[in-house]
Parts: sequence; structure tokens; C-alpha cells
Amino acid sequence: MVKTVTVDSSVIISSLLPSEKRNKEANEIWSKVLSGAYAAVMPFSVLV
Repeated sequence: MVKTVTVDSSVIISSLLPSEKRNKEANEIWSKVLSGAYAAVMPFSVLV
């Protein structure tokens, strides 16, 4: 079963900036979303 996670803009920004404190964790979340292990639910504000 695929786990559903809510992803807000802080996860996206942290994954893009290596200097961010939680960069590694954000990249792990994105990797799981892209591999299909997680389904991402994003607020509309993330997409704007």
C-alpha cells in the first residue's frame, strides 16, 4: 500500500538548498514520492 504524505513548500525548498538544515530529510521524502512509495498531497499554494 502506498503511503500518502502532505508536502508543503518548506519540503520543496529544503530539498533544493543543500545548506538547509533538513535537506537530507526533504530529499528522502522526494525520492520516495518520485519512486512511487509515497503519494504526495500538496496544498494549492505549493503549486503557485
